[in-house]
Amino acid sequence: AGGLVRWGAPAWCAWFGHTPAAWLDQPYAQSLPAPRADQHRAHLAQALGGTGGSFEDTAPDASPPRWARIHLTPDAPVAAESHGVLLWLQDQSAERRGDAARAAGLQKARALLDWRTAMLQERNDMLQLLSHEIRQPLNNASAAMQATMTAIAGLQSREAAQAGRALLRAEDGLP
Repeated sequence: AGGLVRWGAPAWCAWFGHTPAAWLDQPYAQSLPAPRADQHRAHLAQALGGTGGSFEDTAPDASPPRWARIHLTPDAPVAAESHGVLLWLQDQSAERRGDAARAAGLQKARALLDWRTAMLQERNDMLQLLSHEIRQPLNNASAAMQATMTAIAGLQSREAAQAGRALLRAEDGLP
């Protein structure tokens, strides 16, 4: 908020080579190496203006090189025209480096998520089909009963009146 770091998770601070205590209440852009501060400046200004977003951050000079996706979420204004910003980092290094075990785990999780999504879609499609198959005959029966009631409404016999009451009871039993 106000360009100052108000809180920093240890993983976030480690990504930039800081400790939480060293970064607290320090200007965000001044706490980064110049090339990275320039990269972050436009994204941070946009988020401080109230528009979120995300961008990729790299630390190619790190050993081993690291990659992350940084997401910026504006918070409610903390002053007249100033916003706080929540920045969170999604480390993509293992995936980019080809860390076999972690990448395989991520791939397995994605495959499981895709499978689950497909199963949920299939379930929803089946429920819609069954709902239609159940409602359609009921609607047809209701329409037939109404047509019959209309046809016998003009008749003046005792049997017609009984049939009309029976049809009304039957129609009331339909959902």
